[in-house]
Amino acid sequence: MRILFLNDTFPGRYGTLAACFAANPENEVLFASSYCRQGFSLPGVRRVLLKNTRERGQGNGSDAFEQGWGRALKVGKLTFSSLRKLRETDFTPDMVLSSSAKGHALFFRRVFPEAFLVTYLDDSFSSSSAVDRYSDKMLLHHFMQSASLTQSQAFFVFCEGQKKYFPSFMRNAIEVVPVSVDTDFFSATRAGPFYHEGVNLSAMPELVSFSVTSRKSAQDTALWSLVMALLVHRPQCHVVLSCCGAETRAQLETVASRLCGKEASRLHVMGFLPLREYRDLLCASTVHVRLETADVREGELLEIMSCETLLLTPHQDGTAGLLRHGENMFICPPSDPEERYRCISDLLERPEILGVLRANARKTALAFRRQDILPRHVTRLITAYRQWKNKNLCSAF
Repeated sequence: MRILFLNDTFPGRYGTLAACFAANPENEVLFASSYCRQGFSLPGVRRVLLKNTRERGQGNGSDAFEQGWGRALKVGKLTFSSLRKLRETDFTPDMVLSSSAKGHALFFRRVFPEAFLVTYLDDSFSSSSAVDRYSDKMLLHHFMQSASLTQSQAFFVFCEGQKKYFPSFMRNAIEVVPVSVDTDFFSATRAGPFYHEGVNLSAMPELVSFSVTSRKSAQDTALWSLVMALLVHRPQCHVVLSCCGAETRAQLETVASRLCGKEASRLHVMGFLPLREYRDLLCASTVHVRLETADVREGELLEIMSCETLLLTPHQDGTAGLLRHGENMFICPPSDPEERYRCISDLLERPEILGVLRANARKTALAFRRQDILPRHVTRLITAYRQWKNKNLCSAF
């Protein structure tokens, strides 16, 4: 079978899946992307670098939707040009796998009308976007998602909660990618020391890290009360606030700038981290705190647990089979910062209990090892392809 991946980056989210397909010598796997990690390759996976659009200033009086749609059209047309040249080399894919983001697959049917298309939901549909679902930016993502749906034979999301972004009559036709984690990568044995502004945070006796997923969370007084309690009452404790997005980071830095003295020197605010650095941060952390509960992705929780880091989070709906309080993680008190501080402080004072919890967290993650679970997803895709090919499934094409 000939399989083509279309994505903004290589290896990105789909590199492991491409490698899984390529493990079968009967498959020919090609990965086309606009960007790639320098010096990185996957066994059995051929690479194609797509033509890339260059940004020429921002705005020109247009709104966010118009700007984003213009970029998507450029990406789609440049990808179309690259794919047409690919077809001239006699490469015709049986199956194409793509994200609904960026616009790479917008015009691919003009080149490969006979291919079986599998689309995965854009990563932008997350808890941080839920509060602003009808902004220009989010409406663009919905528009791109619709364009992908009308061309796809199969459509996948990454957690059950993401189905709410679709009309109710469509949800039964949308499947969820089985939750998994790359336990080989997210492993303390693979991690290096984590530095921030020249400070080796891996060497600190206590490091408590926080995921801050939205600007609203960055302003939460409960978050800052907990952070201050750790800094004031535990003089050896360093605290990391990790976030995505310039606005969220700016909000965190604004509040952090009001601190002074020794407490300020032990508070570290950082934005988006490359995957390796994120892994190293998790492995350096004694405890990782995730206070948000909206649209939680089990895969993110498993990454934390796979690093043998104690996860502290409120009750998370839909994770009953994964999170077990007092066994492989701790459910923190609902809203009281003092109770949350006492919970973390008590755990830090009991290293033997902490060690058991962290070991159990790793054991839990190993049950969701991506290298074991992804082959099942590949089997599902191949089955769907064969059913479609044999006309057992209705297709619009």
